[in-house]
Amino acid sequence: MEDLRSKILNRLAFIYILFLIFAIVAIIKIINLQFIERVKWIQEEKKYTLRNRVIEPNRGNIFADNGELLKSSVPFFEIRFDTQVESITDKIFNDNVDSLAYLLGKEFGKPASYYYNKLVNARRNGNRYLLIAKHISNNQLQTLKRFPIFRAGKYKGGLIIKMTTERVQSFNYATRTLGYLIDKNHAVVGLEGAYDKYLKGQKGLKVMQRLAGNVWKELPYANKENQVDAKNGIDIQTTINLQIQDITHHALLQQLQEQEADHGTAVVMNVKTGDIKAISNLGRTKSGEYRELFNYAIGETYEPGSTFKLASFVVAMEGGYITNLSDTINTGNGVTYFYNHKMKDSHPGGYGKITIQQVFELSSNVGVSKLIYKYYKDQPRKFVERLYALHLGDKTGVEIKGEKKPFIKYPDNKFWSGISLPQMSIGYEVKLTPLQILTFYNAIANGGKMVKPRFVTKFIEHGREIETFEPQIIDPAICSKETIKKARKLLEGVVENGTARNLKNPYFKIAGKTGTAQVANTS
Repeated sequence: MEDLRSKILNRLAFIYILFLIFAIVAIIKIINLQFIERVKWIQEEKKYTLRNRVIEPNRGNIFADNGELLKSSVPFFEIRFDTQVESITDKIFNDNVDSLAYLLGKEFGKPASYYYNKLVNARRNGNRYLLIAKHISNNQLQTLKRFPIFRAGKYKGGLIIKMTTERVQSFNYATRTLGYLIDKNHAVVGLEGAYDKYLKGQKGLKVMQRLAGNVWKELPYANKENQVDAKNGIDIQTTINLQIQDITHHALLQQLQEQEADHGTAVVMNVKTGDIKAISNLGRTKSGEYRELFNYAIGETYEPGSTFKLASFVVAMEGGYITNLSDTINTGNGVTYFYNHKMKDSHPGGYGKITIQQVFELSSNVGVSKLIYKYYKDQPRKFVERLYALHLGDKTGVEIKGEKKPFIKYPDNKFWSGISLPQMSIGYEVKLTPLQILTFYNAIANGGKMVKPRFVTKFIEHGREIETFEPQIIDPAICSKETIKKARKLLEGVVENGTARNLKNPYFKIAGKTGTAQVANTS
């Protein structure tokens, strides 16, 4: 009996000790969690209740020369409704759902019954993320905020607002030059791309805390090191003039449509400053419409043809070979040969014996090529070097990406031949962009001073000018004043007496040069 009692006591003691050990371990665990690992678990909890939210800055605006808005970032909103918000009782919902459905239908052009059924079913099914509308404007959003139930506010009214921004252009011209975004806030095309780092601003960072109902709220007292305000992008003011741009666009469009051309470009440049007042680039789509497909003015080189003849004459005048524009040359019947290569004028029968002034006015291929070949056949490198001295072999250096480099070959080039010199003199076997040719002509109009084409005049922040960009001089004098004087006379003669006399008018003088296109015969 005594043995049995002893065994029972031993077992009870063992169980007691076991429970005591468990109790001690539990107490140690509690102490460890409460004091030693407390910080660790608080940090773990924060991982699920706190998060960093990137704040996107507003992209800078792009303005015309007079301050009119060309491009801006416009906010649009997606609206959803949490039908299970605690403050929206059954009574509040039932008393207001008819009015809410009616106003939604009126605002978005659908029957009130459509929204009534949608709202009631969502409430019944416990929908906490019911789509109300997509892509609405700020004005529409403010209207919605005054609707029944919604007007109770962000948390009590169940209204969930998600904002996005879209880059909007105020008119449909110069799209390739102004540029566009390839993703939410990054551009590589046009002025958007050239000034992207200034326009896009700097992202911010806010600490958000998760509340009941999976609602995230900014935590105003978070560590300031984790809080960074977004910095909006800088605005830029361009040289584009909307009225001139409109005229330029439609003039180019009309010519392309009349000629059924594949594509074309037109650029208007201020003589003194180099400001690009208008630029239009239109290409024909598969449907036959003309749209801004590519920046041909900057990114496409081509054989300039007759517009290059001015450069040839300037070279010869600077070389001292053309001194009197009244001197004559015999163009014969309008046909001549260089190493069995036939060179001809567009005018059947030729012009016979004409002055150098008339050679340019009538754009005689025979006259120009004979003159240049006569003076430079034994020194072709000198001709090319003078072309480079006129900066015709250089890029203009415009900020917009994609400018093609001109192609003007030297006599040691493997593609040089016996006909290269006469061909180059009339604008073939050379390639330039339209903007590069324009920059050269602008220098002649500007008394020999060559200025870089300018697209942007200033940076603006909060309505205040923070940086201005003055005209940049490429060369203060590309040639002598005497050569400039003769060159201007040549250009004026084209309009007064030559191939562009249809532009002549009694009110003011116009100077210019026509170019000849080579048209492929597909018949």
